[in-house]
Amino acid sequence: MKKTFLIETCSDLNYEGMVVDITFDNQRIAMINYDKGIDNLEIEILPFGEEQSKCVFPLKDFLEILEKAKEIAIQCAKEDEEKRY
Repeated sequence: MKKTFLIETCSDLNYEGMVVDITFDNQRIAMINYDKGIDNLEIEILPFGEEQSKCVFPLKDFLEILEKAKEIAIQCAKEDEEKRY
């Protein structure tokens, strides 16, 4: 079975807006939030589970998924801003 990346938006009570989760092979590996604004997106790299000592994937694929996740986070931030007005 091919290991793949997945992007999901979700609500996290630790953040005002939505967050964008990045998973690889069904394991959450990173989360992007936009609480500090579109120009100050933050990424949190999450620890790997106890059963998995490392997560290896092509850098090119990871950079592509990060860019897509960034675009989604920006879109969510813009939608949240529109709802405020």
